[in-house]
Amino acid sequence: MPQEDSLTIVQELNSPIKLNRWLYLFDLFFIMGFLAVCLFFSRFVHSSLTLPYGMFSLVVSILLTLRSPYNPQKRIFQTILFMVKKDRAVYRPISMEKEDKYDLIGQPDSDV
Repeated sequence: MPQEDSLTIVQELNSPIKLNRWLYLFDLFFIMGFLAVCLFFSRFVHSSLTLPYGMFSLVVSILLTLRSPYNPQKRIFQTILFMVKKDRAVYRPISMEKEDKYDLIGQPDSDV
């Protein structure tokens, strides 16, 4: 009897639609939505500051869609939302052992 090879068939392929090297379709919609909200709030901005406000909003919307340096699978806006939504009542111990040369606030220890 000949042995039949088994094939693995992928049921679902979840890949985002890429528009160019770094811009995905979701990012484009996020930037457009962010700018639409900023356009709504631009009526509260002084007329001489409207152009700088628009440029600042564009830069912020692009920065929010970049990949997070601490979690490369997530965007920066997703990381910010995670930090806002996390449960603050959960106990997280701080290790007081000297494993590295930095103290708790990220400054070099003076006795190293």
